[in-house]
Amino acid sequence: MYMYQVKGANPNGSPDWDNLPRTLSDESGMATDNSLRAKLREIMSDHTSPVFLEIAEALELDPEKYHVLESKFRGMNTEDACEAAQACMLLAQENPDAFLDKYWDVRLFGTTLLEKKLKGQKEGLRFKKTGCVTISSAFSVAPIDTIESTITKRFPFNEEHLKNENSDMAPQAKKLVKHGLYVGQIGVNPHRAHTTKATKKDIEVLKYIFKYAFSVTEAACRPAGSINFAHIWWADHTNALGSFNELEFFETLQPKRIGEYIPSKGLEDYNIPTPDFQFDVEDLA
Repeated sequence: MYMYQVKGANPNGSPDWDNLPRTLSDESGMATDNSLRAKLREIMSDHTSPVFLEIAEALELDPEKYHVLESKFRGMNTEDACEAAQACMLLAQENPDAFLDKYWDVRLFGTTLLEKKLKGQKEGLRFKKTGCVTISSAFSVAPIDTIESTITKRFPFNEEHLKNENSDMAPQAKKLVKHGLYVGQIGVNPHRAHTTKATKKDIEVLKYIFKYAFSVTEAACRPAGSINFAHIWWADHTNALGSFNELEFFETLQPKRIGEYIPSKGLEDYNIPTPDFQFDVEDLA
């Protein structure tokens, strides 16, 4: 179970609403599971970055087993995105085990590749794997207030904009959440792990990088320090069928808004439980 605090940031804008922070009918905030998985993939996708090199050294990884399928060049030895996509589909079709061995995100999150047959092939590609790691969307514990502001470019390039000092403005372009505490769940299914060839090392990598999901992928709408994990509670089952009730685990650790159900200003506005179970609970944050 994970929870993070948002202060003056947009954790996940909605493309349907001009990138406004996602909200529900009760004015609570939402950030999709896809947005969080994308950040984890970004951390692992560039094998030349100092971040990946540090992770690989710390966990003694074989980089060839930790490529990311959902990346521009897909871990292939080419700088042509189309060639990379075709090579990756060919690998999935001709050697599914090698495909799984190559892509860390497929072993954890799964994928579906349904493509028409390529030139020279007898049949199309039908490759489907359900991932062993499930990450839920995150929802704010209380309603959120949003801020919208206009941004400008001081020295534009467009000739028309150079003549008109007010034309290079983007009204209400920046949309941020004043404050919010978002909560979501994460789980690992051993049955699915068996079918995707996921290993304990794969899960170790996930646990290691999870707390860096926002700090490593900062952007203008998520500046440094604006989104921070408060807790990442992690507990391991002692057997494949499960040794404790996961719903009870999540509900016991669910934070609650103190006082009125109105937007919060800080963590002091919440009652955040601490684990009190008859099994070990680790805080990855």
